[in-house]
Amino acid sequence: LLEKYADVNRGFRLLKPTTWNQFDGEPGAYDVRWVDVVAPAESVTLSTSSYNAGQSIEDLAAVDKLGAKLAAARGTLTGARARRSDSILFYDYSFSGEGRRELLTMCVHKGRLWQLTAKAPEASWGKR
Repeated sequence: LLEKYADVNRGFRLLKPTTWNQFDGEPGAYDVRWVDVVAPAESVTLSTSSYNAGQSIEDLAAVDKLGAKLAAARGTLTGARARRSDSILFYDYSFSGEGRRELLTMCVHKGRLWQLTAKAPEASWGKR
């Protein structure tokens, strides 16, 4: 189950897992993170950082080039796409490796690089 979550001060809103533990900000690591109470290897993390190299994620790199760079640290790139929502360009990636799966969505907005990551072990991936 998901419920609405908004942080007006940081300027974002999303749907978060209902019963998961929430952790607010670890400087340099993440802004907010949710971890499954029962299976702590499952998590959703939002992180932001200052970004002044352009107005869009495409100013950083093309979706496929950035995906290849990210795969070096995250595992095998199993999917990559660019999409636009509310005039913001998003890059969506999926990775697998070492018994886990990861979804990553990135964008540039309001002078910040935004990254939303969902991770789970391979064994529980199909259940999510």
